[in-house]
Amino acid sequence: MSSDVIRTLKWVFGKGGLIEEYKRQEQMLEETPKSVASMTRIFAPQISRDFPGMNLEQFEALAQQQLVAASGSVGGESGKRRARFR
Repeated sequence: MSSDVIRTLKWVFGKGGLIEEYKRQEQMLEETPKSVASMTRIFAPQISRDFPGMNLEQFEALAQQQLVAASGSVGGESGKRRARFR
């Protein structure tokens, strides 16, 4: 084998190579906070069919108000107005 092939194989399979980089990236992904995307567009039609009298916009606004109130009481700022979640 040529020295270039051997050097490449050592880089790919040896220390600091591709496998080590993959493991490092995997560890970083485990530690990275993840967000949950809004599933409203996916579940809204089904919820509307199951609960025809329910106003989803009104329910969402009420849920947001209660979440803000709960987060304010936990943080000791129940009297202050917080930014809306959107």
